[in-house]
Amino acid sequence: MKKLKIQTDYLEHVFTPTVFNAKAKKLIAKIKEFKRKNKVEAVAFCGHSGAAMAYVLAYSLKIPLLCVRKPDKSHSRYKVEGNVGAKNYIIVDDFIDSGKTMDKILKSIKQCDKINPPLPIGIFLYNDYPP
Repeated sequence: MKKLKIQTDYLEHVFTPTVFNAKAKKLIAKIKEFKRKNKVEAVAFCGHSGAAMAYVLAYSLKIPLLCVRKPDKSHSRYKVEGNVGAKNYIIVDDFIDSGKTMDKILKSIKQCDKINPPLPIGIFLYNDYPP
């Protein structure tokens, strides 16, 4: 029987435990420092790479989540799930390539409450790809 080899394209930092743990510790320290000067009410994310770190942050820092869903509606009928009553939030993702993920998060959360939308107060990236 042929052995199945599971591979990854650019998410080694998520799938390699030692790399992921190091990046998580570094990001937690950065956000703790940020929280000393800013009240952070939620952490927003979208997609696999954002979720990988967002759940760790939420647990470690006791910050509620804002999950921006993909538009396929296969998992939820809502565009955004989580602490939709937050007044502000930070965004977490692995890196910014085209800016489309950041734009989607910002627009989706703003649409949840068009009168008093929560404000983005920071973006935290945890990967240095592309080099």
